[in-house]
Amino acid sequence: MASSARSSVHSQNRLAVFVFPGAAGHVNPSLPICRRLVDLGWQVVYVCNPSFQSVIEETGAEFRDVNAVCESFGGISDLREMILQSMAEYQDPGAKMWAMNFGSIATERLIPIFADFFKELSPKLLIYCPVLCPYAHFAASLLPKLRSVSLLTAAGPGYWDAAFKAHGGTAQQLVETIAKNEANQVAVSKIRVKLEQPRMSLNTSEPLVQDYYAPLNLVTTLPSLADPLSEKDAGVYFAQGKKFEFVGPLLVPAPSEAAPASAEDTSKLFEEIGGVEAGREIVYVSMGTVVTGNHEEYGWRGCSGTVLTGKQICQAVYGAVQRTWRSGWRQLPLGDSVRRSPGGRSGPRSTLPVARKRRAKELHLPPASASSGASATG
Repeated sequence: MASSARSSVHSQNRLAVFVFPGAAGHVNPSLPICRRLVDLGWQVVYVCNPSFQSVIEETGAEFRDVNAVCESFGGISDLREMILQSMAEYQDPGAKMWAMNFGSIATERLIPIFADFFKELSPKLLIYCPVLCPYAHFAASLLPKLRSVSLLTAAGPGYWDAAFKAHGGTAQQLVETIAKNEANQVAVSKIRVKLEQPRMSLNTSEPLVQDYYAPLNLVTTLPSLADPLSEKDAGVYFAQGKKFEFVGPLLVPAPSEAAPASAEDTSKLFEEIGGVEAGREIVYVSMGTVVTGNHEEYGWRGCSGTVLTGKQICQAVYGAVQRTWRSGWRQLPLGDSVRRSPGGRSGPRSTLPVARKRRAKELHLPPASASSGASATG
């Protein structure tokens, strides 16, 4: 009864719903948007992992536990466990390398759950993570009056091509592997029928994840720092009417225990970034939000099956980079720009090493361990 009453109130007002995974690098950039909508008089319902409840509620949004939503509308009490168990259904050990980002089995199960959830809420706007929550976008397509906007926290729509270039393999090879997987093809067929979209790619053709994007996609980087998008893929997105607006970094207020970057530091940072167009080379080292997060297995204190903690990995990488380039760098402090997940302390102090030499030499570092557990977006 309470849920129905809440739905009735929501239906009479402007309501936005956010759907994001339990990962700080995806959630944090969404919070300023959430807060702004609340300030503009919107009601906001935010679906996420419980570990982010406090920071979400600080924006003025109403928090909804993603596991409670999945259990209420689909009988799934643990979303993460369902996704992990679905890996075995691909009947291919190699699927563990691609199913999380490109597989359709878990997605197919989540679409009706979120479609029913949206029908009860009657929102006017969905803001979602296109990397790990495409099911929300697909579910929204079943409601004619619900508009979707994605918030891409990777370095632009070319980020997967950049990942292949850095780590080997090609998008075409992965597409062929996905297309051959029978269990995945069954899920793909079911999604096409549910959404009445028989031509959906669902990663059986290039560009990868093309269906995951909405007509409008906000990208949390600058055009000068984005991974390049091929002309072929750009043509596909243009034909589909999909736009990518580069809005730059979206930052939440610094935690009270952290020392925020000063206005002077911020000004210097953007002066240095502006120097890219003037021919000055900038090297930016980021360890992401997985290894610097508070996940017990993969985070700051976790070892993810190795003998090194996330902290030790970060120290080793920054140390190797600085030893290689020390003669040509000065350090620009940015404050605690690496955010830990809620409940953990702020991450390591980040710096932006700026190459003063006119031409930079190629930097060779050991490849990351395959068992690190970090994704291309992590």
